[in-house]
Amino acid sequence: MSEAPLWAHEIMLATEPDSVARARDFVCRHLLAHDLGYLVEDVRRAAGELAADATAHAGSPFVVVLEARKRCVLLTVDADSPAVPAPRVARQCGVEPRPSGGRSVWASFDVRSPADSGHLW
Repeated sequence: MSEAPLWAHEIMLATEPDSVARARDFVCRHLLAHDLGYLVEDVRRAAGELAADATAHAGSPFVVVLEARKRCVLLTVDADSPAVPAPRVARQCGVEPRPSGGRSVWASFDVRSPADSGHLW
């Protein structure tokens, strides 16, 4: 995904149980702030799945990134974990190894055009 993001937000979370809820709240808050409420349910679910995996398997903090591209919202979780989950609610998903070790798991979600949603962002 080499396209530059329209906006991006990230948070670093510890490998502790409340980080799953914090990851879900993080994506919810930013999707609503960008008038993308119709994506909240699916992206929250995927963020929860990926954060739960990182919490269970990573030995260090992990990073959740939420960004908008031209036609999608991209959720990425970077963690030092060998496990490879696949979010079930995403349009597309994938895993990329990080040069420093661990992996980045990403999931993309289609964004309605401004004409369809009535919002410009």
